[in-house]
Amino acid sequence: MYGLTTGSVLYFKQQLTEAHSDKERYEVLRKIGVSRKEIRGTISKQTLFIFGLPLILGITHSVVAVNAMSKLFSNLVNVDFTVPVLFSTTLYVVIYLFYYVLTVNSFNKIVNS
Repeated sequence: MYGLTTGSVLYFKQQLTEAHSDKERYEVLRKIGVSRKEIRGTISKQTLFIFGLPLILGITHSVVAVNAMSKLFSNLVNVDFTVPVLFSTTLYVVIYLFYYVLTVNSFNKIVNS
């Protein structure tokens, strides 16, 4: 759990550092007529790719690992891992989406201020 928290904070900090370095690029876009709404859409899409790819890969890896583990333990113990895995995955996705929204809003405030 501590690794998740530390990783999330570092990832959030890295995204905001990029926002400060990209601020001038977004100012140029505003000067040529791109609206703040369009910039926010661009930020959302860019951040979604950065957040979404690791999330999809992580969930895929977990599904494969849990499936293999279920098959391995099915001969020893009759235990169903589906509910605990779905619960923890859903909880992780909710937390991850919270960080995504927080990052998009913070990034947007930095470049659109």
